[in-house]
Amino acid sequence: MTDAARIFVPENTLARGIDAPGAADIHDMLRDAARRVEAMSPAVDVYVADRSVALLRAMAGPPPATPEARLALATEAGLLAEVAGSGRPNPIGDIAKGIAVLIRHLNADGGWRADLIHVHAAALGLVMNRGEKPNVGALLSGLRSARASIGALE
Repeated sequence: MTDAARIFVPENTLARGIDAPGAADIHDMLRDAARRVEAMSPAVDVYVADRSVALLRAMAGPPPATPEARLALATEAGLLAEVAGSGRPNPIGDIAKGIAVLIRHLNADGGWRADLIHVHAAALGLVMNRGEKPNVGALLSGLRSARASIGALE
């Protein structure tokens, strides 16, 4: 073979902006990003509350009848987890992620564990209730243990 391997290295346009005279340094960029995330916080909180209520309603009903319906519920929980956890730690996001993991695991096994679904729904409702302050660390640890007991690992 006569053709030598070629390595393509794209131009780093970000480096030009950072290295420019008077450009913001990384600390300025991080502070600016944190301010933008904080400014979005009220809208994120409203979305998370609305989606959490919708997820709780779906989980309170009868088990989804088809694998597709179970995956749709797991996807909803996963999306909630992503938004709830964006920019700052949030136990709602952690619980929603656990719900998504649990439902995907149950779907793969072809079954439904109403007891585990109920425990996760109760935990989600508990952390949504701003009046009560549960021990979130212990709550999340217990949920992880419950999922691990059936092999639903994150």
